[in-house]
Amino acid sequence: TVYCGRVEHQKITAMKKNLTTLAVILAIMGAAFAQTPQKTVFFTGKTLYATLRFNDHGVNSTGVPGADVTFITSQGDTLRAVSNETGRFTIPEVPTGKATVILEAAGYKRSTVEIDIEDNPRHRVHKHFEMEKAGDERDL
Repeated sequence: TVYCGRVEHQKITAMKKNLTTLAVILAIMGAAFAQTPQKTVFFTGKTLYATLRFNDHGVNSTGVPGADVTFITSQGDTLRAVSNETGRFTIPEVPTGKATVILEAAGYKRSTVEIDIEDNPRHRVHKHFEMEKAGDERDL
């Protein structure tokens, strides 16, 4: 009878060990699923090359440096860029179709432009955008 008690004790100890291992695994999985998922967006599209200029009505048109550019696809995905010192910016992997481009820069009026990235065999899309200087604080 003592031998059977020892076997039962070993079985109970093994079950406790298995339950503890299972609880640890479930806790780790729960923590992994509880984290906010990062949305990964993959595009197999074109590269948008663009120039952002100050709209001076044809007189001394110059680039707008440091502008925040937001590209919103028709599916609602967002791509971002910042214009360089000459007003140029590049957004890789833009999908074809309609999109909204929002342009923001200190001292300029915010500009929203609807564009259409055409489906063509070229991998480069060239666009030109213009911004107007802000007249006063209400225009910023």
